Amino acid sequence: MIRHSFDPSTQESGGANPSAAKGKNTMRTWIWLFSGFLAVSAARADSGDFLTAVRADTVFLFIRETPPVGVVCHVERKGPGDRAFVRMTQNPLRPAVSGAQVSAILGDHYSTIQAQLETVSPEQMLLRLRFDTFTSMIYSMLYHPVGTLLGRFFKMPGHEPGNQYVYRVLWMNRDGEVIRARESEVRIKENPPDPPDNLRVRLTERGVAVEWDYPRWRPGRGDLTVQFVLTRKTSAGIWERIHDRILLRMDGLAYFYADPLAERGETYIYAMKAVDALGLESERVEAGPLTVRDITPPSAPAGLTAESGPGGIRLIWNQNPELDVIAYHVYRWEGISEDSVRINADPVSWEDPFFIDEGAVTGVQYYYGVSAVDREGNESVRSNRIAVFPTDRTPPGKPMNLSAGLEDGMVVLTWAPPADTDLWGFRVSRGFDEANQYILSEKAGLNTNYSDRGTDKTPLRPGGRYFYTVKALDTLRRAGEPAGVWITLPDREAPDQPGGILADIEGEAVRIRWNPSPSLDAAGYRVIRHKGEIAEELKMEEPGRTVLFDRAVQKGFTYRYSVTARDTAGNESAPVTSAPLFMRDFDPPPRPRFTAARLTEQGVRIYWELVVDFDLAGYHVYRSVQATGIFERITVFPVTDLEFVDFSGTPDHWYRVRAVDTSNNESEALEAVKAVRGPQ
Repeated sequence: MIRHSFDPSTQESGGANPSAAKGKNTMRTWIWLFSGFLAVSAARADSGDFLTAVRADTVFLFIRETPPVGVVCHVERKGPGDRAFVRMTQNPLRPAVSGAQVSAILGDHYSTIQAQLETVSPEQMLLRLRFDTFTSMIYSMLYHPVGTLLGRFFKMPGHEPGNQYVYRVLWMNRDGEVIRARESEVRIKENPPDPPDNLRVRLTERGVAVEWDYPRWRPGRGDLTVQFVLTRKTSAGIWERIHDRILLRMDGLAYFYADPLAERGETYIYAMKAVDALGLESERVEAGPLTVRDITPPSAPAGLTAESGPGGIRLIWNQNPELDVIAYHVYRWEGISEDSVRINADPVSWEDPFFIDEGAVTGVQYYYGVSAVDREGNESVRSNRIAVFPTDRTPPGKPMNLSAGLEDGMVVLTWAPPADTDLWGFRVSRGFDEANQYILSEKAGLNTNYSDRGTDKTPLRPGGRYFYTVKALDTLRRAGEPAGVWITLPDREAPDQPGGILADIEGEAVRIRWNPSPSLDAAGYRVIRHKGEIAEELKMEEPGRTVLFDRAVQKGFTYRYSVTARDTAGNESAPVTSAPLFMRDFDPPPRPRFTAARLTEQGVRIYWELVVDFDLAGYHVYRSVQATGIFERITVFPVTDLEFVDFSGTPDHWYRVRAVDTSNNESEALEAVKAVRGPQ
């Protein structure tokens, strides 16, 4: 821990520390660490040329740089109700110019500072402080007489708490002219530092370790914390400070202090405060209670030997020399790079350093080590490891209670292991009979279950029947007698759907054809006829056929057909559906007979005789201006009556009538007729 002999409680009174020489190296380190504080020290002042701070009713003023030769500083103040600044300095602040002034101003601090700065004379110290801006600012903060020596420090008591004041510093030349002026507002209110964070204590082999956290320097917030004070309270209720030098603030580093004087068996509560450059203290934080005890482990046992015997591995070692050792632990490694496992359920007595490992199995290279345990529970490091290789020639027994079940489409095997102590693992095999099998798994470990879902190339076949065997393997990879079990997989998978389906008209029936399903277990097909919203299953005489004739269709309607495949387990595939098919024939109906046309007041009335046909849809009327000209149809939809009135007809028009069926087949027409006048 970096410590320093500065004590703010003595810096004003001039008290000296006799250990200053011992602290000079740590002081140089502290100066380097304190650079973060200097960089933000102006946070308590509005001016960049000086800073102010308040303790009780006193204002402390630090000028950041030593005035150059021929320049002095005056301090002025304007308080509440003052209209103008009032000069506070009867004599100006000016740096010393001789070694005699150095000794006189520093007094008892001289020897301490001389040791820390490693100077040999007052004149050398003055030069160092005057021209080393960085060092002089630090020492002005730590030792206020140094600030006085350099013309950079001023303090003024007697302020009214809570009031606001304005301080002004004037830099003046030899002619009394002001060459620079800076102001800063000061409220008379103490700003104690924040307390340390997360104070914690723990035991180490060298004593009690105290650790804490503290925020990093906070520019612009008046953060002047520079040190910490650590105390502890005994079980008798007495608080005592446990360090004689400052615990410095070190921005960016971990805070740690070792208390080597804590007495074993005593219970302590530790407390800490943060202290700033003016000696203001934070609130106290506490940690504990902590009872100091022995945490130093004993030495590792020596003389470990091992020998393989009928009952296991026999281990013997020497007793430890420590008087507080009460037991031993035995550890085993199953490989030089594996983790160790403690194999003694109960501690081995210190009086009888002997142990038999009954769990060792043959064919495995083992390593053993022993540790010692004292009354406080401290455990030593392990002894040097020794190697043992036990062997036997007996294969393992047969796995017991082998069973096979199904879970999420997988075959799950479970079994109980044989009683052998040298088990290494298990071998699982599968086949279609008991004689021909191939290995699925051969793994180390005593896991007594296995899940088989097949592979991408050889998946388990739904409905298939398989035979599984499990063999136990010892550490020499010898296989024992197999245990076997049969299992039949249920078929819950639908077959693949049939290939493309085609529906076409053949005479007065529809022929439906499709490609068979590629699934090997497809046993038949189901065909559905769709007529609008009506679906009807068609009867299949031969389940395996891929052609079907539908003779129950009606002309003039649109049909669709879908077909699905069914396997031997009754699973049905997704359907394939044909394109829509409009049912029609190609035979036209008979032509109408006795067509005639008469002029009427409404137009030309055309009429004809009934045509007899089972799928007659009606009649279409055609018109032309010549008997042998081009006739155009004047009816939009088939006429179901036996007459039609052409409202735009004239005596110059000729007419023909054709019968039309539901397949839109039209009959031939008779000779064209012309409208004549006469009775209707």
